[in-house]
Amino acid sequence: MKYQEINSAVFVEHLNFISNKNQGEFNDLLLLWGLMHQEKLSRVEGKVYFRLRNQYSDLYLKLLKEIAPVQYQLFLEEQLILSNEAVKQHDKTLEQQKMVQQERNDYFEWLSLQQRA
Repeated sequence: MKYQEINSAVFVEHLNFISNKNQGEFNDLLLLWGLMHQEKLSRVEGKVYFRLRNQYSDLYLKLLKEIAPVQYQLFLEEQLILSNEAVKQHDKTLEQQKMVQQERNDYFEWLSLQQRA
């Protein structure tokens, strides 16, 4: 990929903040930008894409909004659904923990009553 092919305002703006010493980040962002423009990714490219997407999540969202607004909206909706499911799962886990603690308390209370008898 040639540098002159990059016409993303978000990407170019972010490059201004990257120091010359941080060549690794520059290469990562260049790779992420290139992967975002591919229609199909191989298995290895997919793993790299998701690693970079998670590592540079803020920049990824800005780039996605610029490159593919429809996918951006779908991604946000998916993240909202996942976060709601995580909250539900957390609440369910807390409820289960409370039930286990209550059963444990009931058991110890029963034991203490048996010892008195």
